Amino acid sequence: MKPREMYATQTVIQRLTLDLDTSDYWVVAEAVDKLRVMGLKPQVFKTRNGYHVIARFPKDWPPRGFWELIQLRRDLGDDPKRIQHDIFRVGLGLPTDILFQIRRGIEHYVEVDI
Repeated sequence: MKPREMYATQTVIQRLTLDLDTSDYWVVAEAVDKLRVMGLKPQVFKTRNGYHVIARFPKDWPPRGFWELIQLRRDLGDDPKRIQHDIFRVGLGLPTDILFQIRRGIEHYVEVDI
């Protein structure tokens, strides 16, 4: 197995991130509720274009692989372009699941309660 393939199939994922490009509170609330039902404690941040959601998996959870995480992100409404970008990047052995907090030196992040 090539290193790139190993990354895509064997890397243990420790967090889930979502980029929800919507101003619709209820779309975000639904994703957050689903994560809470799974036993996660998501953090939600208001961005210029919508919301970022970050949830860390507990250490005692079963490992999550790249493809399982991709499906979960799809189910929760993550930006489809971001998902496609990550599928491309994993094939090159590059980091995936990246959220930008600062762009062009301007911070666009404010934590919110949902």
